[in-house]
Amino acid sequence: MKKTLAILLALALVFSSVTVAFAEEALPADAAAVKGLGMLVGAGNGVTVDYLKVAPTRIQAAIMVLRLKGLEDAAKAFTGTDNFADANTAAWAAPIMAYLKANPQLGWIGNAGSFNPNGEMDAKSYYKVMLETLGYKQNTNEVIGDFTYANTLEFAASKGLKNVASVLSFTVNDLATATVETLKATVKGSEKSLAASLVDAKVISMDKAVAAGVYTVAPVVLAVQSVNATNLKETVVTFNKEVNEKSAETKGNYKLDDEAIAGTVELNADKKSVTITWDASLDNQTEYDLTVSDVLDAAGVEIDEVTVTFLANDVTLPVAQSLTLVGPNKLKLVFSEPINEDVLLVDDYSITVEDEDFDYEVSGWTVEGNEVTIELSDDELEVGTYSVEISDFRDYANLKNLKKTFALVYAKDTTAPVATVKEATQTKVVVEFNKPVYNGEAGNAQPLTVDFFYHTYTSFKPGAVKTTNDQKFTLYFDKDEAVDAGLTWATDNGEEFDERPLPEGAVKFVIVADAKDDITDGWGNELANNISFNLTISADTTAPMVTDIEVEEDQKTIKIYFSEDIKTVDEDNFTIVNEDGEDVPFSYVTYYPNTNDDDEYYVTLKLDEVFNGELSITIEDVVDKALEENEIAKITKKVTVKDQIAPNFETDTTTIIGVNKNLATEKDYIYVTFEDDMATSGTYSVLNKDNYQLLRNNVYYDLGKDDKIATFGGNDKIKITLDDASLFDVAGDGGVGLAADVYLVIGRVADALGNKAEVFGLTNMLVAKETSPIITAVKTIAEKTIEITINGELKAVNKSYITVVNGAASGDLYSIKSWSVDDGKTVITGILPSSLKLSDSAYTDITVMLADKKFETISGTKVDAFTFAKAGVKDGYAPTIAKVSSKYKIAKTAEKTFTIEFDENLDNSVDYLFAQDLVVKNSKGDVLVAGVDYTTTSLNKVITVVIENTSKAKVGNYKVYSNDTIKYIRDLNKTKANAFTSSFTVEDLVLVPQP
Repeated sequence: MKKTLAILLALALVFSSVTVAFAEEALPADAAAVKGLGMLVGAGNGVTVDYLKVAPTRIQAAIMVLRLKGLEDAAKAFTGTDNFADANTAAWAAPIMAYLKANPQLGWIGNAGSFNPNGEMDAKSYYKVMLETLGYKQNTNEVIGDFTYANTLEFAASKGLKNVASVLSFTVNDLATATVETLKATVKGSEKSLAASLVDAKVISMDKAVAAGVYTVAPVVLAVQSVNATNLKETVVTFNKEVNEKSAETKGNYKLDDEAIAGTVELNADKKSVTITWDASLDNQTEYDLTVSDVLDAAGVEIDEVTVTFLANDVTLPVAQSLTLVGPNKLKLVFSEPINEDVLLVDDYSITVEDEDFDYEVSGWTVEGNEVTIELSDDELEVGTYSVEISDFRDYANLKNLKKTFALVYAKDTTAPVATVKEATQTKVVVEFNKPVYNGEAGNAQPLTVDFFYHTYTSFKPGAVKTTNDQKFTLYFDKDEAVDAGLTWATDNGEEFDERPLPEGAVKFVIVADAKDDITDGWGNELANNISFNLTISADTTAPMVTDIEVEEDQKTIKIYFSEDIKTVDEDNFTIVNEDGEDVPFSYVTYYPNTNDDDEYYVTLKLDEVFNGELSITIEDVVDKALEENEIAKITKKVTVKDQIAPNFETDTTTIIGVNKNLATEKDYIYVTFEDDMATSGTYSVLNKDNYQLLRNNVYYDLGKDDKIATFGGNDKIKITLDDASLFDVAGDGGVGLAADVYLVIGRVADALGNKAEVFGLTNMLVAKETSPIITAVKTIAEKTIEITINGELKAVNKSYITVVNGAASGDLYSIKSWSVDDGKTVITGILPSSLKLSDSAYTDITVMLADKKFETISGTKVDAFTFAKAGVKDGYAPTIAKVSSKYKIAKTAEKTFTIEFDENLDNSVDYLFAQDLVVKNSKGDVLVAGVDYTTTSLNKVITVVIENTSKAKVGNYKVYSNDTIKYIRDLNKTKANAFTSSFTVEDLVLVPQP
């Protein structure tokens, strides 16, 4: 610290002995920086360009070093008499030179007894001073240092000090440059720069250091500073800096124990913390994990996802903090924490309101968080002071409040209601009064209606009004927005109100005091006159954004959150694909626009089936409810669906197959196929024999010590080997075995992710004979390639056992190109012999047959003969450009028009998009813009391309080819065409020069 303070003093260099008076001019950057830090002040007219040309002397440099060390005052006051021989040549500095001589450890030992105070400073000497400022030492007879004087410049350069090393005439400007280098350099033994060290020590101002360019303020990365459960109903999340309100209050950005939170989130007044109010209270003395993600700081930078463990530990009694009169017979009681309303429902509380004469009864109450509104049975009390005793109110830890007595001064409120506009857009205005108000007097009061508000003209009323407390009113000027909020649009004589959105700019907005009855508060105070506001309305030009995507526990329901209210969407606005790029079927459920007044807008989608893995969700063509719609930028978001569903053998596709061998001589087997990969170690392992029993004739049998369980072809299958072959029979095996069927009871096993079955097991898992697999699908792939799907797992495949019939010809497969097993199915890609090749890419007129008892499943079942009829064969053969005598059918058909013919009919429902798959170049080599410079249509097999942009229609030959991947050109079965990346020439496409 002492060294740092010394550095500060040294860097406050003032060359006060050099006086040059010139008008202030633009200075070089380094000189301006040093001046800004107060190190150079000049004299007369300050620091000028000419001043910077002056050469500093050795005594000036020595004084600077003393200032660096914090020794300048001591040197000036030094009274020692032993001095350098030439001290009299700068008599004003004699005490300073004497001090330097008395303290040779400072490095100013002179030469041959002289100091040469008026000699000019040179670059080498100054860099030596700067190195010592950074904490490095020069080698001397007394000190083993870091560098020698001879290699000063080389050592300085290794530390980043080199910009003025080669100057011959060292000037104040050079000194400034070397000083800035030093400020940016790292202090010896530290990771900080000299400037940073000085800022930390509060020696120089951070703002000045930043302005000088020698210090960069490290950005504060948004982080969670703390999570504190102040009680069991509220948890405060504190960030290390101010946060964006909308993102901080988005529920989807928080998870409790990896589950979506149930409650509300509100940003606190400090803008750095939020309070989460839970729908259901937390358990006392229990640890929870809170995950925070997607929250933005005030500059829009997103927080890194973080999980914080916190303890819910409420041992503090609730305190009744205040009691206020809010109506003629209503009191508002504020506690230090939320009060448990369920306890109040059983009258386990005490409120006593009394004066000198008698007690007043409580007729009702309402609870909102930590506020309890008490309603007395008397409509009104006499003016005076009342004693109100509060006791037995409980918090969510079931702790009672300390009994407290308030002195309530009852005085009638005679002030009129006051209103403010809290929010105003073109389609919605939010008005808030300072107390509840009504249409009419108490006892006859009704909520305020649309007639009490208008803008611009008296007829420009809202079409709907929403309030939950008769104090805050949301006024809707857009019908769709009102309907989405669950409101009914107003009518007049059976005719719906016209929509009257607020115009952009200055707008007069009025609250009408007496539209029907007067606007009146609970005390009967009327709003005497209309209240008029001058609003400034800005047009909404911000497109909606996707703020979060959540997947519910069912692994089917997806919530997509938006930054603002949007118009109705449907399935066409969303595309969902899996990791393989395959479409994932889903149904659109509904849109929830700010349903709970929590500024949350989300769409729910429901997958057709439970999913586990990564999804890519594309959102497009979504627009907000601004008068001039803003459309979302098309975006694709990835979301991981984690398996959270416990095994359920009633609903899962769990299959159990038994193989019943000869009772006397062979072991028997049970094959179990689970829906997911299962745990294979630990108590809940599917390999743990304690998790199974056999049931026959209402008697349970444990697996024996010689019985074995092993995985079979993956962790979703097990094979149970029964050593006691006499125990069980297979249902439906037609003969051998016992009369009674056998059931397998599965205990509480877990899947590979640790999700455990909820119950011990079921007794209806019949061990049955395996059904012979069949062909379930055949698809053409290419001229000689077909794909065959069999709904069972085969041990092996053989081309000789698969016969194909094509017209009058028939024969076995020529070869097996590949085969695989996936999700319990065997998929075979087979090659046809030339005699059975397909006539064109749309041809599906083939029959596929399996030979009888030639194939065998992994559990040993022989596959029966099966014939797959040609009517079920699907076209998966990609369309290809047609040929005639080896020439592709691409040709000009008219001026600026050419056609591309394929070998089968195309899907013309999207033919306008075919242009996006093509690359067209004119005779000048210009690449034409799809859909702008040229368009496409199609009929049957033919795509017609027309050059539309005359400025691009250059005379001569044109080139056409496809993108590497075809996206839109497809046949009637949606099979995408083969790409054609080699260019084709369309000769003389344009013959007539275009204007």
